[in-house]
Amino acid sequence: MPSLRGEDLVTPHQEVAALPIIPEREFALRTVDLTRYFYGRRGLLSQLKRPPIPIRAVDGVNLTIQREEILGLVGESSCGKSTVVRLIAGLLKPSGGEILYRSGTVQPSTTLVAYPDSTEHGSIEVLHVEKLQGESIKFYRSQVSLIFQDPFSSFDPRFTVRGILEEPLSVHGVAEKERRGLIEEILEETRLTPVSEFLDRYPHTLSGGQRQRLGIARALVLDPRMVIADEPVSMLDVAIRAQILELLLEERRKRRISMLFATHDLSAARQICDRLVVMYLGKLVEEGLTADVIQSPAHPYTLALIAAVPDPEPANRSRIIDLPIKGEIPSALEVPSGCRFHPRCPYAGEQCRVEEPPPIKIDDNHYSACWFAEKVKCGVAP
Repeated sequence: MPSLRGEDLVTPHQEVAALPIIPEREFALRTVDLTRYFYGRRGLLSQLKRPPIPIRAVDGVNLTIQREEILGLVGESSCGKSTVVRLIAGLLKPSGGEILYRSGTVQPSTTLVAYPDSTEHGSIEVLHVEKLQGESIKFYRSQVSLIFQDPFSSFDPRFTVRGILEEPLSVHGVAEKERRGLIEEILEETRLTPVSEFLDRYPHTLSGGQRQRLGIARALVLDPRMVIADEPVSMLDVAIRAQILELLLEERRKRRISMLFATHDLSAARQICDRLVVMYLGKLVEEGLTADVIQSPAHPYTLALIAAVPDPEPANRSRIIDLPIKGEIPSALEVPSGCRFHPRCPYAGEQCRVEEPPPIKIDDNHYSACWFAEKVKCGVAP
C-alpha cells in the first residue's frame, strides 16, 4: 500500500499550521520546543557496548499561558505532565528548548530579553528560565509558585502552620514585622479560620482539605504572578474538591494571576480552565478552548479521555464503559514511529505509522496533531 501524503487527508478548509502565536505583550509564559530526556543508570560494560537510550519524558512541547488565564494540561499517568510542571517551576533543567517568562519587573540579569511595548515601562522583560541561577532564579520563584499534589509530603512535619508560611517570606527578605500580618491575611483568604486556632498547629493535625488550603496559602503568600497547580485535587473527596476549585477561581479573579492546572481529571479541568492542552507520551496532541475540546474533540486520545469520565447517572453504575482505545501507554524508552498514538488508535493508517502529524488547524484557536482530525471531530466512525 502506497504511503498517503498529508494533502490527501486534510480537507480544503483546514490548514497545516504551527501552534498559535500569542503576541509578546499578551503571554505570561511560553515554552518553545521544550524537551527533557532522562538516562537510566547502567553498568560500565553496558555503557561500552551501546550508547545510552534516552527516556523522552517531554519531547518538543510548545505551550503558551496567557495573562490571567487558567490553562489546563491534561493526560493520563506517565504522559509527562509532572515533568512539564517541574521544568516550568525551575525544579528541573530542560535538555533543550526554551521557557520564556514575561516579567513585569526589570531585573539586572543577562538572561533578560527586552521586547518593545507601549506601556509606561517602555519594554517587556522576558526571562529565559532555563538559564536562571542565583538571585535571578530566586526572583523567578517569588513570581511563579507551585501547589503540590500531595500537600502532606511537601510540608516539613517539624514546622507549624506559622512556620510553613513564614519560611518563604523569610527567604525572600520580607521584614519580620510584616510577616505576621501577611500570614494572617492569607489564612483568612484560604478560609483556615479562626486564624488563631491554626497558627500553632502541625500539618499532621489538619484534614486533607485543610492541608491543601495550607498548600495554596503557601503558594500565594508571596503574591506571585503565576501559580502552577500539579494535580491539586486528585487526593481529595468530591465535596472538598469542589471547594478547592472554587477557591482557586476566586484567587485568580482577585489577584489577576495566570495558572497552569495539570490534571488527569477532565471533569475538574472543565470546571476551572479557560483553555486545554492534551498531552500524550511527551507531546501535545490537541489544544483549544475548553468548551471546544470537550464538546468537539478532534483527536482520538481526547475522545478516550472523555469516554473514561465516570457517568454520574446511578442507573448506569454497573455499565461497563467501552473505551475507543486499547492497551497501555507505551514506554518513553521505545516511542513508536510516526504518530506515537498509532498503536492504540482506531483511526490509524499507513501514514500514521511513518509520519508524525503536525498541529492541524480545526477552528480558530483549536488545533489537533492528527491526520484524521476532521473525521474525529465530525464523529465519523473509523
